[in-house]
Amino acid sequence: MTIVGVEFVMYSYFIYITEYIMTTSTTPASITIFLDLDGVTHTEPCSNESDFFNKLPLIAEVLKAYESVEVVISSSWRTVYTINEIKDQFLLEIGHLIVGVTPDLKIPNSNWTPPTSGAERQSEIEKWLKDNREWGTPWIAIFDRASWFEPNCRHLLCTDRTTGFTAVDAIVLKQMIDERI
Repeated sequence: MTIVGVEFVMYSYFIYITEYIMTTSTTPASITIFLDLDGVTHTEPCSNESDFFNKLPLIAEVLKAYESVEVVISSSWRTVYTINEIKDQFLLEIGHLIVGVTPDLKIPNSNWTPPTSGAERQSEIEKWLKDNREWGTPWIAIFDRASWFEPNCRHLLCTDRTTGFTAVDAIVLKQMIDERI
């Protein structure tokens, strides 16, 4: 009878500790950043190859402040380069944060599904989230074209393609991440 009592006390203690950890944990929720390249990591058009990704250090500076941020490439570059080639381009800044690329819903294949909205890139993002993350995972899309998203999409940080990602965009990105953790 004493053993049963000890097991009950241990079980109760386990439940108490589990509830305590779940309610007091300071680990932020994972946030997925969907990153376009042209018009974000550099201007568009970008005629000088040496200017490619010149805005990436500013984006990386914001992301480095957060432990559980991951990046998914959602750019036409994903149809030309492999994920490893893209990671190599970003190795120093954010290569370790890149976990994938969004599907191209314009190319029919065995996993093809029609877009869930009239907004092409948002549909690709939603498909990636459905296939790879739990429902409700916080996300932010950094793009230079609002027309690729539903009107007033609260997940969108829209850059000016002629300047790419700026210091003002960095402030907005930090605010958007802070709202989601």
